[in-house]
Formats: sequence, C-alpha cells, structure tokens
Amino acid sequence: MNQRSNWVSKKIEIALNLDRGGCGGSYHDAMLILCTVLSALAAEVWPGVGNDHRRFVELLKVYTPRATIISIPVLAWHLKNNNKAHEAEQISQDYLKFAQTQCLTGSMVDRTEDQVLKMCGSISMKEIRQFSYANLLYKEVRNGYAHEYQVGKKAESWSMFKDPDSLVTYCNRTTDPQRHRNIHFQIDQVGELSMEVAQVIDEVVGEIEQTKPETWWIDGF
Repeated sequence: MNQRSNWVSKKIEIALNLDRGGCGGSYHDAMLILCTVLSALAAEVWPGVGNDHRRFVELLKVYTPRATIISIPVLAWHLKNNNKAHEAEQISQDYLKFAQTQCLTGSMVDRTEDQVLKMCGSISMKEIRQFSYANLLYKEVRNGYAHEYQVGKKAESWSMFKDPDSLVTYCNRTTDPQRHRNIHFQIDQVGELSMEVAQVIDEVVGEIEQTKPETWWIDGF
C-alpha cells in the first residue's frame, strides 16, 4: 500500500512547480508545503499535542538518518557567539579551512554528532543536536515560514549553486564579517527526504502509530 507515498509525491510535484515560479510561486511556498508534509507524517506516527518540534525531528532521525548530520558552519558560529570561542576555533581549524569566497556544500564540511563529540568533548550532545539538519530544518525553515513567512537568521532561501549530492549548501552572504555561512536546504533534496520518510512509513502500515518515546532524540538522550 502506497497511500502516503502517493500523497507525498503529489505535494512534491506542487512544491517543485512553485519553486520554478508556477502560479507565481517561489522557494518560500514550496518549502512551506514540504515542511507541512513532514509535520503531518510526524503527527501520524506520534499523535497528540505539545510535541510538534520533537516529533518532527524524531521522524527524520528515525526514518532518514542523514538528517542527523551536524551543520559545522552554523554550530561554529553559535559557539563563537556564546562564550565558547575555543571550541569554535577548534572546530573551524579542523573543518572550515576554506577561503571566504569558496562555495561549500554539506558533504564537504558537515559531520556526524559522534565526530563532533570526539573532536570537542566539552560540548553536550543536546547542544550538538540543535545544529542537526533535522532541527535546523524545523527551527529555521519550518517555523520561519509558518510564523513569519521567511527563513530564520541562520538560513537562506536562495542558493549560490546546486549540488545533487548534498541536502544543504551554504551561502557566503552575511552582514556580520565574524559570522559563518548560512545554511540553505535544497528544495529537491527536501522533497526526496519527504519521500524517503513516506516510503518507509508505507512499509509498516498498520503499525504506524508508535508509543511516544520516553526520551526524544533532540533532548540529547
């Protein structure tokens, strides 16, 4: 049974058409649809109120683990601006030795949480996971568009280039010279992510609703 996959496929088609300018649409409209799709799937797996953020991230962690990759540029910027300059420098020296003008992709610079923790053990797992793709997609994109119809301060709605191998790319534009690049979620890749989730859920139809976890991944446990 491919009920969810078929539904998600139609929403992806609408989103991609909007991103290309169909019906006067844009990236903003497209991403709002795709993030809503993911929220809907998460609500089906863990119904109820009060856990939209946690279950959105948990959905991506469980059904498409590549969304747990940590955004190194955004994490480093956060550390630098939160009295953790040593940790920020440590991470930057290891992963961000690039010219300011070089275009970066997630596959070039981003790492798993275990790699980050191994290199910089003074950062808690909970803090590290705030900078996972899954959480940034929720906080900077889903929330930004749902509440203000714009991305958050750590993200960009425009792309400097396309990369078929990365969920995210990074944008060099910034008003703060001390700040690292902002993250951009590629619309076609978010569509693929949504389809991956739907296909896995379809495989376990009839057993989809799960008991709420005792601890949610985003909380650091």
